Amino acid sequence: MKSDAKLKEFWGESSHFADLYNTVFFKGKQVVFPEMLSEAGSDLSTEIVRNGGRITVEKYRDVFKRWNGNFLAVLGIENQWKEEFTLPERVMLYDALEYERQRRRISARHKKEKDLKTSAEYLCGFGKTDRLCVQATIVIYYGEEPWNGPRKLSDLVEVPEELRPYFNEYQIFVFSINESDGSEFRDPEVRKILKAAYELRRKRITELEPLEKEEVSVLAAFLNSERLAALAEQKEEGEIDMCTALEEMIAEGERRGEKRGEQRGEQRGRKQGARKTAAAVIRNLHKEGYPDEMAARILGWDVRKVKKFRKKGSKTRS
Repeated sequence: MKSDAKLKEFWGESSHFADLYNTVFFKGKQVVFPEMLSEAGSDLSTEIVRNGGRITVEKYRDVFKRWNGNFLAVLGIENQWKEEFTLPERVMLYDALEYERQRRRISARHKKEKDLKTSAEYLCGFGKTDRLCVQATIVIYYGEEPWNGPRKLSDLVEVPEELRPYFNEYQIFVFSINESDGSEFRDPEVRKILKAAYELRRKRITELEPLEKEEVSVLAAFLNSERLAALAEQKEEGEIDMCTALEEMIAEGERRGEKRGEQRGEQRGRKQGARKTAAAVIRNLHKEGYPDEMAARILGWDVRKVKKFRKKGSKTRS
């Protein structure tokens, strides 16, 4: 299922995006407002020139927005399904590439306007008063198990004690959906999806509220559930009684399982009957003194298979 695209679409909604940052970073205080957000572009690919050669680095953010609050900032979301033991390094690389992208834009503007005044500014293409936009990234973790991966750069770097005072630490911020029932969020859609995911993970389907078809599709992406994705596809537009729908789906799954079991039982019966017939042919021909080649021709088998079958049968009878 294409859960990644659905997650990007959901968190790409400015009201959802703002609520996530206000909840995770600002403990519910309304600091980031939807109308302050604009698309920043998720493609961080760039070329690095070193010693006359060019290295292309292709990286893409999951959701990336510019925030025009009291200061300019670039906010990003990374969707994560499993623990990744190099995640602080990866997010740090994303940040570095975005800072490089900003620097290049500033440099290109100065080159066009020819407004740099000192030789130092001219050489680096960056004015003394120029500033880059700060970045802040939230990693959303969808796994069922608690996040035990690294949360800061020192978790994956061996730092000698003597160098610790000089080590540049870098940390990431992980929000685990499995630890939230959504009650700390303000946006009603975010609250609803997180609550449903929380209850489903705990098998409490009677606690589920009715969901719209699109909400079920989003919930399927949150839980990476093929069953829920199928439910969203089957139902018409409008509210879906999740408790009843899931019970029906479970019952249907059980019926299909029983049918597959019956079919497998019939297939096994036919195979067992064919094996018994073959065993009788081989046994009778051998008793009459016919060679194994005769049985092989009658059954359409390789002679080695006939010999193996006959030896196995004689051991079973003894």
